[in-house]
Amino acid sequence: MVNLFSSGMPEYLDYTVDLKPLTAKDMIEKGFAVVGSPSTVRERLEDMCRTLNVGHLMTVLQFGSMPHDMAMQNIELFGRRVLPHLQNLWQAEGWENPWWPEKCAKKPAVQAQA
Repeated sequence: MVNLFSSGMPEYLDYTVDLKPLTAKDMIEKGFAVVGSPSTVRERLEDMCRTLNVGHLMTVLQFGSMPHDMAMQNIELFGRRVLPHLQNLWQAEGWENPWWPEKCAKKPAVQAQA
């Protein structure tokens, strides 16, 4: 597992220039991208969220020349097998999110349907 604080991120002063020569493998190894099976992505994102104390997460589930059907599968897998786990990440600590719309704070969407 990549340690975020020793991953090499501080060595880059200007991301617009310094990251261009990196390969996809480099980006994954240095923690700039999270890819893999739903369980791998779930574990990596949970680790990152806990390490960095993240409460809001923005994902890019389609990138580059990814075909539409693959992007849709990516979105589906994330929504069904990763997001429900992350939605409850801070629940045990009693964390409340004052910035989230009140109607959305009741239950994660997947649990509400069940």
